Amino acid sequence: MQHVRVAPAQFHGRPRNAHIADSFLGSSAECRLTHRPTRPRAKRRALLATAPRAPVGSDGRHRTQMSEEKLTDPREFEWLVDSRARIHRLLLDLYSRTLPSTSFESAKKELALQLLVAIGFSLWRAAFLADGERTWPKMRVDQAKFLESLVRDNAIGYTQDRASRCWTFGYYLNNAYLRLSYLHGSLLPLTADHANRINAFLTDQFTPRDSEPNAKVAWEHAYEATRDAFRELSSS
Repeated sequence: MQHVRVAPAQFHGRPRNAHIADSFLGSSAECRLTHRPTRPRAKRRALLATAPRAPVGSDGRHRTQMSEEKLTDPREFEWLVDSRARIHRLLLDLYSRTLPSTSFESAKKELALQLLVAIGFSLWRAAFLADGERTWPKMRVDQAKFLESLVRDNAIGYTQDRASRCWTFGYYLNNAYLRLSYLHGSLLPLTADHANRINAFLTDQFTPRDSEPNAKVAWEHAYEATRDAFRELSSS
């Protein structure tokens, strides 16, 4: 018997099982697989030769594209980390005296403690904002930026404080000094050195100048006065 070869079954002129491939790849009208021509070897070498490469260090290793100039020098964080640790320690000590079991019997001492808590919070926040340019022109710009954000968003957080730190640092630090001045004059006398520094700082606020006094030094003086005032309050 002579065998006759039969052509595969057709579905409207298409090979059998083509509809299965279409369900995965789409029809030929929707999904066309094209061959990507390869470039001549000489052209590929020329392109590779002109492509940007990562810089190579003295040890022969490739460096990342991110330049170290965009990162902060770790030494600039030394003061921040140290001051933050000190004010955190003081805030913990203040917290220990706010508990009902350790409260003061004297209303005057309780008010002094309340002031110290407020001063401690102001110094904690100011510690994160002490870096950067501090001039009167920059202060006015940051003041406007702060108000713009407050009016537009009706909210202020650390991000806004940081963005306007030339002004916000002064706000928190001045808040601490004004409360220290009241503490010294009405509730808990401070040492002569602390009192003189506080008075000098507040007096200087009325004298515009090209640049402000060292922000970190001013923070240190306020912190030391607050620390010593708390020790005096706790021992009396």
